Amino acid sequence: MAMKIIGGVASGISLSTPKTKDVRPTGVRAKKGLFDSLNSSFGFVGKTVVDLFAGTGGLGLEAASRGAERVYLVEKVAAHCRLAEENIAKIVKAGVEARVEVVQGDVISVSSRLMNIAGTVDLIFVDPPYAKFANFYSKLLSDARFAEWAEGAVVVWEQPPGFRMEEISGKQFWQAGNIRKFAQTSFIFWNGIA
Repeated sequence: MAMKIIGGVASGISLSTPKTKDVRPTGVRAKKGLFDSLNSSFGFVGKTVVDLFAGTGGLGLEAASRGAERVYLVEKVAAHCRLAEENIAKIVKAGVEARVEVVQGDVISVSSRLMNIAGTVDLIFVDPPYAKFANFYSKLLSDARFAEWAEGAVVVWEQPPGFRMEEISGKQFWQAGNIRKFAQTSFIFWNGIA
């Protein structure tokens, strides 16, 4: 599936993706709906954004193109990290001035590292592989350190078709906020419980 930046300074730039199907980019219509919604309610200019399970960086780089100041792309697969670095070079060449960094590692194990490098975070995208979705949701939602670090951030989780909230355990630190659907893709906006 071809991926492009759809808004901001780097609009129209094609992003590198793996030749295999092991990355599932957010669809164009869903991404447009999500980012238009976030742009009007949240704004990106000057913000710090973290893209967990980033793949080759589509969501985080879209935020950078729209004015985010700092973006962290967290991805476990080394080949995807290399493609994310290529994509960063493309958007920088197009004029994006954000500081974008790839953090290679498992999302669950790097959360403590992120607290040190990212500081205060404004927006977190979470888009785990659908096959392991419930497992990753439960682990992150029950992680007190993640909840502390993400406090005050807008946390947007892309959910697979047919997802049922009952499948998720360990939500003691979080409360589901709005569920927004764009095209055939739904996103849950989570709020931390103080």
